[in-house]
Amino acid sequence: MKNGLLDMYEGALRWRAWHLMGIGPLRQRYARSYLGQYWIVLGTLITVTAFGLLWSQLWRLPIQEFIPYVAVSHIGWSMVTGPLQDSIGSLQSNSYYFINQRAPLTTVFVANYYRNLIIFFHNILVVLAVLLWFRVNPGLPVLLVLPGLLVNAVISINLGILIGLVCARYRDMQQIVGNALQVMYFFTPVMWKPELLPEHARWLADYNPFAQLLALIRDPFLGRPIDSLSWAVAVAFALFLSLVTPFILGKFGKQAAYWI
Repeated sequence: MKNGLLDMYEGALRWRAWHLMGIGPLRQRYARSYLGQYWIVLGTLITVTAFGLLWSQLWRLPIQEFIPYVAVSHIGWSMVTGPLQDSIGSLQSNSYYFINQRAPLTTVFVANYYRNLIIFFHNILVVLAVLLWFRVNPGLPVLLVLPGLLVNAVISINLGILIGLVCARYRDMQQIVGNALQVMYFFTPVMWKPELLPEHARWLADYNPFAQLLALIRDPFLGRPIDSLSWAVAVAFALFLSLVTPFILGKFGKQAAYWI
């Protein structure tokens, strides 16, 4: 466990490394593009508008109520699962960083979260535009998104490390984890509201950890109080991962260079 904690400490301190590793793929993706990184904003705006209009008709909900919900939920979901999706093959794609030198594995997973945080703050422009258009004023509760992002960072980085190690050792897990995250999208209230579920199916939202993590980011933007269950689940999950991840990383981290 001591080696795992040391790896995480050193990885977090190497901010120049995870900064460059985080923004590098974004720079390559939008190189020679006129709009550059603002294609992120445009793509999100198109997706939110299309899904909001369609699903509001399917659920028979007012557009002015449903589109702000979809906008914040879609961006929040990307923040919750984006770092995990990136972690699936991140050790293999950054193998050059580990093969010829001793370097903390944690740096890669901090970079994953940092990259998705940059995308999140770009997408905040879409959220602000939607909230202004539909005259949704969240008020001071919107500041609660900051501790929500902090808890999400702890969970994303720790869980990303576990996913990265497992997927590097067992390559079939890349497909399993990727497909599992896609399936969870439909079981999580991103395009639907928990209150639309019948009473006997409420457990799909109540016992879904992704739904509780999403609520920490979504509800402050909508001016809703965050349910105590969401805080309890998120904090408990963060504490659990903070204990388990250093142990696993300390035990198997040195072998990762041979797996990639």
